[in-house]
Amino acid sequence: MFVRSNEYKRTLKDFLNDFCNDYNKESAEKLDNLKNIFFEAIKLCFEAKGKSIFRPTRALNAAVFESVLVGLAKRQQSDLPKITKEEFTKAYDTLLINKEFLKSCESSTATEDAVSNRHSDVRPANSSRFW
Repeated sequence: MFVRSNEYKRTLKDFLNDFCNDYNKESAEKLDNLKNIFFEAIKLCFEAKGKSIFRPTRALNAAVFESVLVGLAKRQQSDLPKITKEEFTKAYDTLLINKEFLKSCESSTATEDAVSNRHSDVRPANSSRFW
């Protein structure tokens, strides 16, 4: 999703399989770069929120996981200053009370509309949103 969120089409399985088939041919350097972007984002998430991260209720929510990590990674890779742990915590807590965001994470989460809505709520270029 970090690389192709704007190209998402159902089914998620097909989308991921197509991505993996394409990226199976990428250089080790490019794949290492993507891995490092992911690790940087996940580290900040856990430093900020601990084990409660990605859990709007008790269980881990895959849609929250995917959209928050993609949004954070895009923000951290943008020309904007990197978000701090404190800024992330405030933004994340605000995001989890956003009814439209939560709705897109609770049911029919793999539809194009739900994915698009989730990503628009965490889009780094839109300063009125999560970041």
